[in-house]
Amino acid sequence: MENLTAMKRGGNGSTICSGLEALAVSRIPWSRYEGNDVEAVAAMCICRERPTARRIRPSQGDGGIDVYVPLGDNRVEVYQVKKFAENLTSNHLGQISKSYNRIKDYATERGWTIQAWHLTMPLDPTPENDEWFAGLTGDDPFEATWQGLSVFDNWAADYGQVIDYYLEGGKSRLGQDMSRFAATASILLPGVNADDAERAFTTLEPATVRDRLALLRATLNDADPHYLYDIAVGSSPAAPPITGDGYPALVASVSSNVDDQVVTVHILARCAESLLERPISHEGTIVVARGSDEEREWQRFLVSRVVS
Repeated sequence: MENLTAMKRGGNGSTICSGLEALAVSRIPWSRYEGNDVEAVAAMCICRERPTARRIRPSQGDGGIDVYVPLGDNRVEVYQVKKFAENLTSNHLGQISKSYNRIKDYATERGWTIQAWHLTMPLDPTPENDEWFAGLTGDDPFEATWQGLSVFDNWAADYGQVIDYYLEGGKSRLGQDMSRFAATASILLPGVNADDAERAFTTLEPATVRDRLALLRATLNDADPHYLYDIAVGSSPAAPPITGDGYPALVASVSSNVDDQVVTVHILARCAESLLERPISHEGTIVVARGSDEEREWQRFLVSRVVS
């Protein structure tokens, strides 16, 4: 196996090397992919590795993606994701510097204290890059690291679902599997169009539903980088799983009758960013008695949504 190295700057600006041994997988040619795709992959891998992480979507067009991890007490850890996979030019270095200063301003405006900042891209630094990096970050009180190619290669080994979804056509295949599930269970999953599902697939006979759903559950969980699916078939809707305060976190439960059986699907977000990357939408009618406590609670909820 190839021994890979992650570059890190300590508190005094010196470079520290820690050995990371890559898993036996084919190295991804990052430079061949569109920059937006590379950045999306890196951002989602960070969110999978740090499930409470959230993306910052800046209005300024300096390029790249910021991901922050809330640490409590207004402290944050920040990842600055860039697409650069080949030798850095002066323009690239300028973009990184601009992003670095922007995130510090962004944190100040929000009363955040940056605990660590990670420059993240599929490129390991040269000695000259390392010297430049120390000059950029050396005067700030927080830890700064360069997360390079070795980190990306390890993410590819750990989060194959993310790689397949964003780079290898997995998004399309996952959509087809979700449509098959919708046709089988009469339950729509995130991103499935009801008309497309009905046109593309024929609902199975009830006697085959249980086996078919078990297979589809395994397929979906193996392929979906954003959600997990807990599926139960019984005589009544299944109780939601107990997930605790972390991730995966339960975000939706839905049941549907298939002949004399009830299919229940619990959808769990793998990380906080899942709901923003692929939102779950639902249409329905809420009925409350006029003048009831429930109506007053509902009105307060609607007002709070408008105000926020």
